[in-house]
Amino acid sequence: MKVLFVARRLVRAGAERQLVVLAGELSRAGHEVVVATFRPGPQDSVLPALGVRHVLLGGRGGRLLLPWRLARLARTLRPDVIHGYLDAPNILAGLTARFARPARAVWGLRASELVVNDLPLPARVLYKIDPWVARMAALIIVNSQAGYETAIARGYPRARLVVIPNGVDSDHFRDDAEAGRRFRSELGIASDALVVTRVGRLHPMKDYETFLDAVARLRDRHPKLVAVCCGDGPTPYAQALRARATQLGLADVVVWCPASDEMPGLYAASDLLVSSSAYGEGFPNVVVEAMACEVPCVVTDVGDSARILGVPPTGAVVPPRDSGAMADAIDEFVSRSAAERRTIGRLARKRVAEEYTVACLGARTIEALATLLQSSKVS
Repeated sequence: MKVLFVARRLVRAGAERQLVVLAGELSRAGHEVVVATFRPGPQDSVLPALGVRHVLLGGRGGRLLLPWRLARLARTLRPDVIHGYLDAPNILAGLTARFARPARAVWGLRASELVVNDLPLPARVLYKIDPWVARMAALIIVNSQAGYETAIARGYPRARLVVIPNGVDSDHFRDDAEAGRRFRSELGIASDALVVTRVGRLHPMKDYETFLDAVARLRDRHPKLVAVCCGDGPTPYAQALRARATQLGLADVVVWCPASDEMPGLYAASDLLVSSSAYGEGFPNVVVEAMACEVPCVVTDVGDSARILGVPPTGAVVPPRDSGAMADAIDEFVSRSAAERRTIGRLARKRVAEEYTVACLGARTIEALATLLQSSKVS
């Protein structure tokens, strides 16, 4: 099978990291994989080592020439599948497949219900028209049950939707005590501190505000508590979050750090991970990554967060935007003994190994694509 992925830019966000992981897994399974992007990104250099070719579509002529360049690439490659990732790449994949037959267009949806006003204007327009043009896609892969239900409610064709959860590299994401000690040292965190970590881009949907409010409620109860906030975002918003932390009296409690390639070390340095998202999550990768590193999680009931923890849950689920409930859940976990937290962590990793590995992602995707191509031959 020959697969051409289309994406804007391979930044270090969840969707783009999943694209890279999936491309590598398909290549490892013996399929020919090419990733085409509109602009250069920090993950481009990873692809050759995975046996994946990268093609940059951008350059002189800008956006106006992107459709022509992708069409020319598709005519040269003659892929079986043109797989878009998110809004504009999805639409472009659908259009290109019409002129590069017998290639089939596959769309990738990565979120659940969004607050449209939080999106930039071009993204708002695409969000509105996506359901109407989704019939260009022969298959639409959604990475969460919540995203599937949202897609149906928005008018996407149900018969073309399939849920394939994300996968993480459980060999890379695993408990590493030495890396955890090193990470604490680099951040200036004491070895006996209780570290509660929030990982995610600095954006309103991630609701760092509620996380900070919850930490403020716990400061007096847990003098050794340290909150690590790890992520990047627009400078004004980042400054507003830091100001909020200061106003809450958390200047010496919260440690801010940028997104890192050394995430296993950060997870290993943490006693608990919190996902405080208020909306928009489909499948939060950070939760599964932390679970793979044997870190218990407190998550808001947004997207598939609760589903990921499993039944019985390997963590706690709280309502979104409820700092009191979040504080109580954090308090309950950090008040447990280290042995109890380790037991929960091992159960969390076991769940990841059973449901959310890269191998699971690759096998499910290959099956879905093979079924699509076989049905095309029959019809």
